[in-house]
Amino acid sequence: MKREVEREKSLPSFEIDVVELEVLISRLTSLFDDPDDVYCSIDIRLKNEALEFSSVDEIKGYKSLKGKVTNFSVWLSKGGMSITIRTNMFISSLVTVSAKADNEAWCAGAIETVDSFIASHRTWYHWFIKWPFGYFLIAIAFAPLAIEKLGFNELFSNAILSSAWLFLIMFLAVLYLTKGKFLPAAILRISNEEGYLRRKAPELSLIVALLTALLTVIGWFVGK
Repeated sequence: MKREVEREKSLPSFEIDVVELEVLISRLTSLFDDPDDVYCSIDIRLKNEALEFSSVDEIKGYKSLKGKVTNFSVWLSKGGMSITIRTNMFISSLVTVSAKADNEAWCAGAIETVDSFIASHRTWYHWFIKWPFGYFLIAIAFAPLAIEKLGFNELFSNAILSSAWLFLIMFLAVLYLTKGKFLPAAILRISNEEGYLRRKAPELSLIVALLTALLTVIGWFVGK
């Protein structure tokens, strides 16, 4: 009889460098019976290029790769046991860890090892990207219909309220479609050639956009 157990867990958004990745991989390989015989694959996908490395040392030695990457995966395996950390750019920029083995306790231990390590490298916005913007967008889009059913037909005849509602719809739609680009679920920093402001430009741009939206809506109501 062959038995296979698989466990998977979503991870908070995080940022690590290659040295920290090496530490994480070392901790994970130690979970296998023979750490020196564990197969390792680190896949990095760029805009027009796919790279596969067998170790962090290979990444360090590849001088053409610089800055940071946000689309990558790590796969460790030996026999019928494996651990995978992957980013998925098509599902709200999701990052997950999964473990397969014939032993449920081993899978749980592998998941916990990754989760506890990532917990100390979370990004400041890890709570923000978990918000269900898609549901917010749908709820606000149908708000006028719900309000009309409640008998407040004249509410959205107000030009200021209608404009604020339309602005909020557009803002949430843009945020929903682009938050993976502005706020990646996972960042692997290869090098630090960029200055601090340039590295943080996406986050700073989003903060400015949020404050602008908030102040604009408040200004509309205050000026009513």
